Amino acid sequence: MSNGYWNILNVNSNKAVEVVGSSTADGAKIQQNLYRGDLNQQWQLVQIN
Repeated sequence: MSNGYWNILNVNSNKAVEVVGSSTADGAKIQQNLYRGDLNQQWQLVQIN
């Protein structure tokens, strides 16, 4: 994606990592699901110092 976000796909299952129920809460669960390009399947990689 060119907007600073990435999709993370499992090379074995070809499924995307997503946040369950599109939750924005701390500690929200993640799962693998078919890639649909939904917002809960977009990830921003942030450097931590």
